Amino acid sequence: MRSLREVTADVLTLAGAVVEAAAPEGLEVVAPMEVRQALSIPEWSLLGFGTELPYGARRVALEPDGIFGLRRLIQDRGRYLRMWLQPEISAKPPRDLEQWIAQQITLENATFRVREVTPAKTRYLLLSFRLAVVSDEKAEDLIQLCVNESNLAIADSMVEPLLKRLAEGNGWNLVDGSDFDLPPPWSARRVEEYSTKVLPPRVKLRLAPFLAGMERRMERDLQRLHTYHSELRDQAKWQPGAKSASNVGQDKIKGELSKLDWIEREYFAKIADTRRKYSATAEARLDQVLRLETEVWRVHVTILRKKMSRPMHADFCKICGTFERLPCDSCRNSGKTFVVCDEKLHLLCPVCSSPCPSCGKSFCRACRGTFCPRCAQRLQNRSIQDLPHPEG
Repeated sequence: MRSLREVTADVLTLAGAVVEAAAPEGLEVVAPMEVRQALSIPEWSLLGFGTELPYGARRVALEPDGIFGLRRLIQDRGRYLRMWLQPEISAKPPRDLEQWIAQQITLENATFRVREVTPAKTRYLLLSFRLAVVSDEKAEDLIQLCVNESNLAIADSMVEPLLKRLAEGNGWNLVDGSDFDLPPPWSARRVEEYSTKVLPPRVKLRLAPFLAGMERRMERDLQRLHTYHSELRDQAKWQPGAKSASNVGQDKIKGELSKLDWIEREYFAKIADTRRKYSATAEARLDQVLRLETEVWRVHVTILRKKMSRPMHADFCKICGTFERLPCDSCRNSGKTFVVCDEKLHLLCPVCSSPCPSCGKSFCRACRGTFCPRCAQRLQNRSIQDLPHPEG
């Protein structure tokens, strides 16, 4: 991974500044007017990045204020890139392809046939989201989502080799000049709709360690509140026998009862405050988009259900040598087990093919949406816990 010093030098150079290395771990910068205004630095400045700084240098660190406004200087540059990637070694699909696909995908009420395998080109869309979670503490992370624009299949296996090839900076160029057999690029609205459906289970999976730690701290604080207020209640609790023995007056009895009420109200108020303190808000914001065009082996498949058939295709990626799992036609998440609907032969994951909780009728969410065709009840949106695991 490149150092902060190298990244800063590249950004300043692209913005028109003159940059020269200074020992130890520093940069000497002569900045034009645009850079000076964006970063609030003089025309000549000395920046330091290590534990030991050059004399008079300004420290730069990986903190919200430490990179002194590089984001303001970059603005929207570098947010979108389209490129062609030529596979180094053209991986070939397995010989017994039909049996191999059967091990990857299970159709509970249908079958499939492999018609042919042809070379093709497709577009992959790599979306990078900046994930921010705010609770009693703040956490930030990056999460990537890669999708094949031709059949909506999620291509997680593409992320690591693609980022590696980008870091190496070889094997790609910006122009291919043969768009005739490529699928049409997605619009911004379609990218937003797709991300809204597919991203929540991935965010939950990424935040699982963070949320588990937060729940442990909340349970510990709730236990402390319970112990503390239980002791207060035991100390203030009025005993009937004590009244007859000491001839406690009515005013004192009412005072003790009021104290018990106050302890109870304070206890529940503290519980509500603690739960609000540990409530988490997660926000995923699209940060970068990479549209990759490359070669694949296209596997043409026919789904067979009763007397109906539906042609589909799945791509075997030459770059990573893997077969992309087909997505659910309702929630768009990839999986291994599917149920095929009787109307249009949609592929449905187990959650999207589950029966209506009111009347028990099973129906296709891709055909009918959220309304049950028998009782016309609108089904509630599924929670994140109900969504299928992104890895199947």
